[in-house]
Amino acid sequence: MSNKITYTTRLPEYTSSSFSKLFKERERFVFKKSDVKILHNVFLSNSGVLLKNGIIPFNSLENLIGFEDHTFYFKHLRKVAEQFVVCKYGKSLHSMQLDDANLYFSIHTAWFGYFSWVTTYLPRLLEFVEIQQDATLIYPEEWDEYSFVKETFLFFPQLKIKRIPLDHHLFIKNYLLIPCRKWTSHFHKSSILGVRDFFERHYIESNKHKYRSIYISRMHAKRRKIENENQINDLMAQYNINAIVMEDYSYLDQIFLMQHAHLVIGIHGAGLTNINYMKPNGHVIEFSPILENFKNFRYPFWRMASMLDLHYYCIFCKKNMSTEDEYDSNIAVSIAELSGVLKMIFVKS
Repeated sequence: MSNKITYTTRLPEYTSSSFSKLFKERERFVFKKSDVKILHNVFLSNSGVLLKNGIIPFNSLENLIGFEDHTFYFKHLRKVAEQFVVCKYGKSLHSMQLDDANLYFSIHTAWFGYFSWVTTYLPRLLEFVEIQQDATLIYPEEWDEYSFVKETFLFFPQLKIKRIPLDHHLFIKNYLLIPCRKWTSHFHKSSILGVRDFFERHYIESNKHKYRSIYISRMHAKRRKIENENQINDLMAQYNINAIVMEDYSYLDQIFLMQHAHLVIGIHGAGLTNINYMKPNGHVIEFSPILENFKNFRYPFWRMASMLDLHYYCIFCKKNMSTEDEYDSNIAVSIAELSGVLKMIFVKS
């Protein structure tokens, strides 16, 4: 069963007129919310792709079909089908049988990273906790390398976990399917708010300072940097905006910072995922590259901000060069444009 919800995303408080149509075209979207269900005799690939009777359930994988590449789904299907056949009849791939009476569930997909963790994995985990099923989480052992994963599970001491060795695929007798959102930029409002509210209910202690205004710097990164950051820092100093590097903070410290921030500024990337922990009526300024092909425009933080009741501003910036992924390019921010947006915000505040 699927319930359709139509969302209207609040348009940015500011973006230059030549780019406003990008948001207007994506203002409304439909989210299909599917029910949790129990499946029997499924195959789960090591990347979290589920196969049942030769079919990938449409509510189990993020980004099933790409807008630009309609073979995207079939690539996933072909790959997981090949893995199934080899694991079933061959020996060149590792697999395990979970054929006991226990009920198992997973929260990972073919995409793994900080953004996916906060916006896809955590909502699925919290939905499991809410339904209070007696089931065991399938936990890929490589997750132990990520501090944001380990720090998250401190809040779930009673959760039963089954660690799966690296590169192992699974045949599972009893599987609890917790639906996954289909598109990267499609969010279910209750899921987004659920993650924020969960950490609001659980007090986060930190010895870090509380900053009302934050600029997320990528000064130590190898890519996706701001070339005129010295000018940015000079402007930030005029408004008492604190520049921070997210890598200097633990996951829980990042949550602590965001829970107390009223303004967050940063380049498009995983660091902005943390706006999920801001309180309503805060302000978010995103620096986005000017793309050669705006069919590839990414807009998840705009939609997140709208659902979180945050004021959103987008400044489009010139790239220094073309890369295979345009979002990996370094950019230069217009100081005049940024200054104008900051004046708007601080007048309101």
